[in-house]
Amino acid sequence: MGFGSLANLIGKGIGFAVKNQGKISKAFGAINNASKTFGQLSQSGRSFGSLADKASGGRLGQSKFGRSIENLVDKADTANNKIASVARQGDGQVNEAIDRLKRY
Repeated sequence: MGFGSLANLIGKGIGFAVKNQGKISKAFGAINNASKTFGQLSQSGRSFGSLADKASGGRLGQSKFGRSIENLVDKADTANNKIASVARQGDGQVNEAIDRLKRY
């Protein structure tokens, strides 16, 4: 591959990114919305678990099942937070890069 074809390929890539900036941002927005929804669902599950634990007199929370569920929800929340953080950073970085490329 010669330098001319590499420059042509890079130019096409930049053109594609500029042309599809709105779609790229929309995809990152969809990831953020899904993350918020999952967080609300997780919080609702925790509230239900707390209510069930109170109804059982605290036995459910102390059981192996209760501890396993709590551990699983904690891991899911951690993963969700990481995904949301990366999506927010990615959206900002893509938009910044495309804005810089538009100047040239």
